[in-house]
Amino acid sequence: MRLLFETDPFRRLLILFILVTTGCLVWFAWHEEFAEKQSTRPCKVELTFDAVSLPVSTSNNSTGSPSAALPVSYSAVQGGGANPQHPDISCDEECLRFRNVLLYWPSDKPKAAVYFLAKPDRLGVLNNTLATLHSRFLSTFDYPVIVFHETDSRDVLQRTFRAQHANIRLFLQEIQFSLPAHVNASPSTMIDYQSKQFPIGYRHMCRFHAKQVYEQQILHGLEYIWRLDDDSELLSTITYDLFAFMKSHGFQYGYIAKDMDVPQYVQYLWESARHYKKLRKFESPYFDKWTERVMFYNNFEVSALSLWTSHRYQDYINYVDLLGGIYNYRWGDAPIKTTAVTLLLREQDVHLFTNISYRHQHISNVIVRRETIRPSPAQAVEVVSYRQRISNIFLKSETLKPSPGQ
Repeated sequence: MRLLFETDPFRRLLILFILVTTGCLVWFAWHEEFAEKQSTRPCKVELTFDAVSLPVSTSNNSTGSPSAALPVSYSAVQGGGANPQHPDISCDEECLRFRNVLLYWPSDKPKAAVYFLAKPDRLGVLNNTLATLHSRFLSTFDYPVIVFHETDSRDVLQRTFRAQHANIRLFLQEIQFSLPAHVNASPSTMIDYQSKQFPIGYRHMCRFHAKQVYEQQILHGLEYIWRLDDDSELLSTITYDLFAFMKSHGFQYGYIAKDMDVPQYVQYLWESARHYKKLRKFESPYFDKWTERVMFYNNFEVSALSLWTSHRYQDYINYVDLLGGIYNYRWGDAPIKTTAVTLLLREQDVHLFTNISYRHQHISNVIVRRETIRPSPAQAVEVVSYRQRISNIFLKSETLKPSPGQ
């Protein structure tokens, strides 16, 4: 300090500048180290949803009469660090190969992919679907396909599918299913557990499509994802790039049809969604006017990946997952994601594809153009959807402006 006052003014200023600069550098270094430590430490906020307690069904034919209540406690994990709801899924060789593809992706093309979940006993069905998908979309627009599969399908997929579909950029991702530790479920408490149509594997599948697929490392870096089922049938050629269409119009969710779920399989789901909305205190006109049990028929679903990886969706799906309804009440991924889309998006962010002929099991879309004396590009397209058991009351009156390529 004595040197500082005894030197000339110029030197005093220089010394002050050096001291201040050194102090700033030390402070910034400390701040970055502190911030890094904070980001690797999970910050848990405990939220207890006392108003949401799902009854345990007393039998497979239960209509919801409670014998006991499941208290629900939900931990919202913010920031980084270990999270039991988001397990650390490593990027394997296939994942790294896919990331290499993204490195050289054309700048004028949306980063997107199609994905399937393969079932060991239905690989032949998937094989046919892949061939149709290539001839009616991929041969023109060349997007990669990701097939998630369990261990017992690995050899067949590696040996057979790669050879048979050499014209498709195919990526295989092995996954494992298990009952989550937080689920208080057993065969005696699961609705329709004995049904061959809805065994435990079906419930694992629903949880995968609603939650786990978006935790897979291979999807990182993508903008859009198109989910199809192994028995999804494209009935005609798609003449335009679905992903480019979604991006250019700013749509976040695209669907092909609506359906109505069975009351037994959505017990307490909409009540839980309403409670979540009240708890989070946000407005959602789209959700408010939605008809309960109506759901997007999401075996054909084109969506922005940012929707599912957003904090708001992750917060909601963790809440739904911890309620245990996927296993106890057979909540499907379609009604779960329908509540999420209507809760989190505006209606104008959602698009109904009206110019794609598609069939999945008992539901088909048939394009009907009404002849007029002076047809114009702005003419509406009526989408007629039908199913065997429930008459269609949703789509027959729903008209939208035709999409490009119509």
